[in-house]
Amino acid sequence: MFSVYSIVFLCGLCPAVLVTAHRKALIDVSESKAVKQLDERFLSVALGSTLIAERWKTFNVSSLKLQNLARGLSPAYVRLGGTYADFLIFNKTGTPSENAIAEDTDLWLGGCGVNKAPKNISNFTMTGQDWDSINKFTQAVGWKLIFDLNVLLRRGGHWDSSNAEELMHYTVNQGYHVDFELGNEPDAFHHALNRTLSSTDLARDYRHLFALLQKSAGLQKSRIIGPDLTRPSKRALKYLSKFLTKASSVVDIVTVHQYYINGRAATLNNFTDPHVLNYLLDIDEYLQLTRKLAPGTPVWLGETSSAWGGGADGLTNRYVAGFMWLDKLGLSALLGIGVVCRQTFYSGSYALVDKDLNPYPDYWLSLLYKTLVGREVLNVTVSPSIKTLRVYAHCTNSKLAGYRRGAVTVYAMNLGSHAIKLQLNQGSGDSLYQYLLTPHGSDGVRSRHVNLNGKRLRLEPDDSLPRLTPRRLASRRSVTLPALTFSFYVLTSPEANACSGNSIKTK
Repeated sequence: MFSVYSIVFLCGLCPAVLVTAHRKALIDVSESKAVKQLDERFLSVALGSTLIAERWKTFNVSSLKLQNLARGLSPAYVRLGGTYADFLIFNKTGTPSENAIAEDTDLWLGGCGVNKAPKNISNFTMTGQDWDSINKFTQAVGWKLIFDLNVLLRRGGHWDSSNAEELMHYTVNQGYHVDFELGNEPDAFHHALNRTLSSTDLARDYRHLFALLQKSAGLQKSRIIGPDLTRPSKRALKYLSKFLTKASSVVDIVTVHQYYINGRAATLNNFTDPHVLNYLLDIDEYLQLTRKLAPGTPVWLGETSSAWGGGADGLTNRYVAGFMWLDKLGLSALLGIGVVCRQTFYSGSYALVDKDLNPYPDYWLSLLYKTLVGREVLNVTVSPSIKTLRVYAHCTNSKLAGYRRGAVTVYAMNLGSHAIKLQLNQGSGDSLYQYLLTPHGSDGVRSRHVNLNGKRLRLEPDDSLPRLTPRRLASRRSVTLPALTFSFYVLTSPEANACSGNSIKTK
């Protein structure tokens, strides 16, 4: 039987001291069927190849603290790649290279190709010990490794796969299971590295990679992922079109990159500007092209964050960055993007954890999303629309969150400067659980820390993750979503058909 949760939002247009009419918005979450079904690793992460060149910095894979933080986001994919992937050389018994790495780390290009390449970029070595460390770490924390191979090792205009074959042979002998990419943002090599790699040549290289994996008994199930293009443009779309025409039969997943703004020019208002958030809609051009040339092939955001160029310190690692991140997750799910790989888990001003392995606000937001948001995407209708209100809904992740099947998770963002009152009219006797995230301290949206229902989130003294405790709200209670905040709400009854296993879910 069809039913909806009716949620009425009352938006204060003026300061509280003034008496004025409120705007009202009826939000219907259709629970009869899911409009999309996501990969359980939908929220995934990325690590830069610079970690290896810099000898892992403070990324100590044996650290219990690091393992706890990483395990909190499992299951997930982790993409080890980026600009420096095309300068990485595997040497099982070699000596690690000591390289001078540009301050902007992996993402001087950042999916947009507007910044200059580091002048001191050079080849560096990944040893067998390095490879063992990252594989054992990902296995321990429940991550699936995606490794970006060096496509700039070339001979006679063709990819020289000899070094990749050494790595594959070692991988099989060690019993590791890895998916592979080949090259990072090849459509931008011409101005980034003063190199050119045509889409036709890249397609031939991918077919060669496919042949290598097929003849390896231990890697035949490894997926081929790529081509990791920059944001949609006439040039990039033409590149993808020619690439898929020649390589769609060997590519399991199409990956593209997406960022909203340049980290060097980012402003506070960018992060709550609906127009900026809607830049993500441009990705639909990639989706449509892939559906046409490679029907059924998933499209992922293989590398994505808020601001390219390494982020913007004081913004992309603060509470305000959560608006871009949460909206990207919600909108990507609705668009049909298969997986979103956050650049980065560690390193850079857009990381989820800092150099001392302390969580930034977006880590806690990601942890809540992983815990509460399930695979089934539900349709939300807002009438009338409020420009500063963004709302998404999924079935609740009953496995991780502990709620029974049939529950629905709604997450909402108030981008405006006035509180919005929510009246949840989902029926008498229903239970509603609130997970309200607000800035901690006096810095407002620039805060380095975040509160959950008024209490600061932090690791326990033993570096374990804290319990994410909701606030239970009474039925039909008026709920206030404060200005410039975001929140999750779990509705536990009546059971949603799409979330109880009683309906056929779309894929």
